[in-house]
Amino acid sequence: MIDRLKKRWDQWEQPLLLLSFMLHPKYRLEYFNSELNNLSYTSLGRYLTYYYKAWFKKRPKQLLLEFEDFCKKVEPFNDETFGTIWR
Repeated sequence: MIDRLKKRWDQWEQPLLLLSFMLHPKYRLEYFNSELNNLSYTSLGRYLTYYYKAWFKKRPKQLLLEFEDFCKKVEPFNDETFGTIWR
């Protein structure tokens, strides 16, 4: 996975690439250095908000609350629920 990320890094928007990896329920932030400030859930929440506004032309209402639930693995974002979807 790391080799694929390195290959695409310069071709893609880095925040979007990080979000796509981090929002995958199997990966989340497990493969990243947790001591990097710009890879915290707070900074990734800012990226989520930015892209939501850019794509939908409005402010998100529940996005950060749902993102927090995702980070905490609250149902329906827990491993058991994802296990029924992702194989």
